[in-house]
Amino acid sequence: MATENDEPIPESKRRLSSKFGLKVAGHRPVIRKHSLAKRACHSAMFIRFVTGQLDEDTSKPRGIFAAAYELLENGALAESERAEIRRTIDWFKSNLPIPGRFVRSRKPHREDNGLCWFKCSATECMSHIRYLVQLVTDHDVVVRDLTTDKPGYLIYEDDSQVVAKLFSSTPQ
Repeated sequence: MATENDEPIPESKRRLSSKFGLKVAGHRPVIRKHSLAKRACHSAMFIRFVTGQLDEDTSKPRGIFAAAYELLENGALAESERAEIRRTIDWFKSNLPIPGRFVRSRKPHREDNGLCWFKCSATECMSHIRYLVQLVTDHDVVVRDLTTDKPGYLIYEDDSQVVAKLFSSTPQ
């Protein structure tokens, strides 16, 4: 298998891509119809991917995007790995709306920030986020998924995600 530039695609990248319902075409993931993303959500409606590090602002576990950006910034990646993470993040920038709000209160400077959760029904996003999780975990970053059918008080919602202020019973 070769890319548009006739560079061979590494075997590990081919296995990764096929594992997450993606097909490598010129090093860009292309969604296959039979995505594996639905399997992990089971009966939960929402899923969030977190690391073991706590966010300074929220005191909650940092999300997968924070971990991916940290890898990009710390310089420990090969150029091909950097490009793959960058392309995956760019897919989200192009295809996932940025929530308009992260705070329930309309008062300025409130500290009760909401957290983002993917909807399990957003299969295209799920395939791409699972691919990003694999890229990040390949660099010894521990990532776990949290699933729930009650993410908290909804602050924002679109077809692929919600932002919610956590209930005390919401997994963290």
